[in-house]
Amino acid sequence: MDINKRIQEKIKKKWIKLLQIKEFSPINIVQITEKDKMDRIKWNYNQKCWEILLNKNSREMVVAHELGHLYFPKKVNDLRLLPKLAKPEKKEELNQWMHIIMNPLVDNFVDYHLLDIDNYYNLWFEKKRKNLECEIYPGYFKGDAILIGDFMCEYLNYHYVLKEEDKDHWFSKIEGRLTQIEEFILRNNNFTEVELKFLKNILNKFKELRYIRNSEKILLFLYEIITGIVKILKGLGWDKVMIDRQFDIIFNFQIPKKLMENDIL
Repeated sequence: MDINKRIQEKIKKKWIKLLQIKEFSPINIVQITEKDKMDRIKWNYNQKCWEILLNKNSREMVVAHELGHLYFPKKVNDLRLLPKLAKPEKKEELNQWMHIIMNPLVDNFVDYHLLDIDNYYNLWFEKKRKNLECEIYPGYFKGDAILIGDFMCEYLNYHYVLKEEDKDHWFSKIEGRLTQIEEFILRNNNFTEVELKFLKNILNKFKELRYIRNSEKILLFLYEIITGIVKILKGLGWDKVMIDRQFDIIFNFQIPKKLMENDIL
C-alpha cells in the first residue's frame, strides 16, 4: 500500500468513528488515476460493499464529505437518499444529466450536516477560499447540465452553508463568482433573468430544509428543482412521466397523489 492510500485509510477510519457509521462497513478505498474522474462514493453491486473512489492526492475534506453521503441519509432516517440506485435493475434507464443536476443539491445537504463535526467546516472553507481567490470561473469548458449544477451548488454554498462572518468578509468575491456563473447560465442555457430568479426562489427553500430531518420534504425539494428547470428549459424533452420514472429509479420515490392532482409541472 502506497503512502497516499495509507493516509486516506487513516482518515477514513477516523471519520467512520466520528460519524458513527460502522454499520455501512466495509467501506473500501479505491484509488483512481484518470484526471477526468471525480472523487465519489458508490455502492459496488457485485461485491455488496461501499467504495470511495479517490484521486491519490485527495485528503481529509474529500474523504469526510464522501462518507457524509452515508451519514446524511442516516441522520434523516431515510436510506433512499444513499448514493446508490434504489432500483439497480433499471440502471440502463437512468438519465445521467438529471443525476448530474441533482448531485450538487445533495452535496449541500451533506456538507451542512457535517459542519459542526470536528474540523470539517475549516476544511470545507479552505477549499471554498481557494475557489474564491481564483477569480476566473472556467465556464467555457463546462456543459449545460454541469453549469446549472455548479450554479445551484455555489448559490447554496454561499448563501446557506458558509458562516455569516466568512460571508461578510468575502462578500465581494462571492458576488463576483456568482455573477460570472449567472452570466454563463443566461447566455449558454437560454435562461432569462426572470427564470433565474424563479430558480433562486425554489433554491431558497433550502434555508429551512437544511435544519429538518423530514426526508419526504427533502425529496419533494429535489423534485421541485428538477420540474422547475424543465419549465425553463423545455428543449430538454423531460416530461412529467419521465421525471417520475427517474425518481422511482433513483430514490424509489413516488410523488404523492395530492401533488400530482395539483400538477406540480
